[in-house]
Amino acid sequence: MENSRNPERAEVSGALLEALQQVLQSLLTRDAHLCLGYSGGLDSTVLLHLLHHLSRPLAFRLSALHVNHHLHPEALRWQRFCAAQCAALGVRFVVEDVFPQPQAGESLENLARMARYQALARQSCDFVVLAHHQQDQAETLLIQLLRGAGVAGLSAMATLRTHAGAGYSGPPLLRPLLHTPRTALKQLALQWNLAWVDDPSNAQCQHVRNFLRHTVAPLLEQRFPAWASTLSRSADHLAQAADLLEELALEDLSACAGPWGLIIERVLALSRPRAINLLRTWFRGMGAPTCHAAQLEAWFRQAQARAGRLPMLRWGTWELVRHQDQWMLHPLVSTTWPTQGFDHWPGAASVPIAGAGTLHLRACPSAAVSLHKATPSREQKCRPMRPANAALQLHPLALALRQGEYAALPQGQELTRLRRDVLDAGPWSLRRRSGGEVLRVYARGPTRSLRNLFQEAALPVWWRNSVPLLYSGAQLVAVPGLAVAASYRAQPDQPAVELIWQPHAHPCLSER
Repeated sequence: MENSRNPERAEVSGALLEALQQVLQSLLTRDAHLCLGYSGGLDSTVLLHLLHHLSRPLAFRLSALHVNHHLHPEALRWQRFCAAQCAALGVRFVVEDVFPQPQAGESLENLARMARYQALARQSCDFVVLAHHQQDQAETLLIQLLRGAGVAGLSAMATLRTHAGAGYSGPPLLRPLLHTPRTALKQLALQWNLAWVDDPSNAQCQHVRNFLRHTVAPLLEQRFPAWASTLSRSADHLAQAADLLEELALEDLSACAGPWGLIIERVLALSRPRAINLLRTWFRGMGAPTCHAAQLEAWFRQAQARAGRLPMLRWGTWELVRHQDQWMLHPLVSTTWPTQGFDHWPGAASVPIAGAGTLHLRACPSAAVSLHKATPSREQKCRPMRPANAALQLHPLALALRQGEYAALPQGQELTRLRRDVLDAGPWSLRRRSGGEVLRVYARGPTRSLRNLFQEAALPVWWRNSVPLLYSGAQLVAVPGLAVAASYRAQPDQPAVELIWQPHAHPCLSER
């Protein structure tokens, strides 16, 4: 139900406005764009009006995003309420519709939260602003304690989160009210005669956070009246400890980094807690989800396996594997996708491969290249080869999994230039490796087995049966990122394209 007070505001210049102004002034440049995650509840409604009040003196643009989950019969009315509130203030209002449908064993609450953050990540703005407050922070710390989280998890929510992580890769998240008690927000809402929406699901104690809020928090309040501010302060201390651990891990990343991943000998020379801290930071920087401590302990036991063995740690849609003297981290890659054929090459620059991702065509510049070493273009020189917060240069195909494009494998980029005119012929097919494939890389050279070419390119064995091979009839024409057959390869002055494979990364594609 809605609070029905008239929206006449009293003149307010209290501590809340001053505190919010201090946070924003330290971060914003002139004409910055802030997008508020606006549910219509008390907290986000107060923040909407606070931000609107400060938008002119601080010279920033404000918009509001309402994510409609369509989970409650009143969802459409709440959306209309939010639209009316924004219209009254002259704030641009955007709606994202999401329809979370949990499968067996999935949590609807978690699925809705993920969908909400994905919608926030799609916004084009300088900051996404959320209305989490001091009690939210204290509840988050309690939840993380009950889950047995480590220092990073116990640091709870950050006022400003600039790096991508599991479930979110959008604009920086700004939570300017984390040190503000909810009682102060409600007091301001009443003082300004604001209207807001009450979602009845917030009173359902089957959800962990609601149970803590309605059952545990009142008991704590009786004995420890300042429990929320105390736990929020503890979260700040833990955040500082997490920052120090990350600084140490980044130093270790620099010391242990190899061309494809982490050099095993150097990692194992660290103490076990320090090595685990290194792996966790590496995973986070690569965008991989959190891995359980028991799984990491099992990995360190497997890491002692003799040479020639291929130990593997798999969690979510990611794998940690050993390749030569290094550990490599990557999303899962399919090895079971079916052959796909077509009479004529599709006109699109991207060809979807059922079950295997997408094969992209990228035009190659007509530029002189060395026969054995390509001269990178300006675009290639500027392309980031290292993940955020990690000092690791990725293997080319690992980079493909994250960015959808990669540099050529060791033979040099001139080997990957496919003549543009040959695409007009056909029929074409995309196939997985079945064994015995050969490719004539140089016109006057011998026919080479694909197995040997993969070995020379140092392509890890678990990827060799996943790469889509381009055939014209029975003739192997190209291996994306590796080489084009000599009779189909473009000369430096000829129009050419490069094949770039962007695999899917999904649990159902992990069969081996």
